[in-house]
Amino acid sequence: MADLDPRLIRMLARHFAYLQGLRLIVVAAFLQSVAQVWLATHSELWTMAGGPAAFLLYVALLNVPHLYYARFGRVAYPEAGDLAWMAPRMWAFSSALVLTGLLDHRLFVGAMRQTRVAAREAS
Repeated sequence: MADLDPRLIRMLARHFAYLQGLRLIVVAAFLQSVAQVWLATHSELWTMAGGPAAFLLYVALLNVPHLYYARFGRVAYPEAGDLAWMAPRMWAFSSALVLTGLLDHRLFVGAMRQTRVAAREAS
């Protein structure tokens, strides 16, 4: 294996905190795999069997940052507060809730209008 350039390792370690959002991909992959089993089989048995298998994959993928820390070490940010890591996630989560609520409301109103139209046509 070729020698690693220490400047590149330092640059990656310096910007590793910005890559922490990529861990959410692991959660999405877990949920997506369980959903794909359900969509492919429409069987509760296979979905219940696929769930633990997907969970084992999820746990294995969660170990990836620890492997990175063991190899390259951790980077400390003393100026950041204890809860500073939560700010981007809280913003993203609250934005997703607002957007989901608005889209759900729009879908509900559309369904109610279609029901009214169908009831008027039937009578």
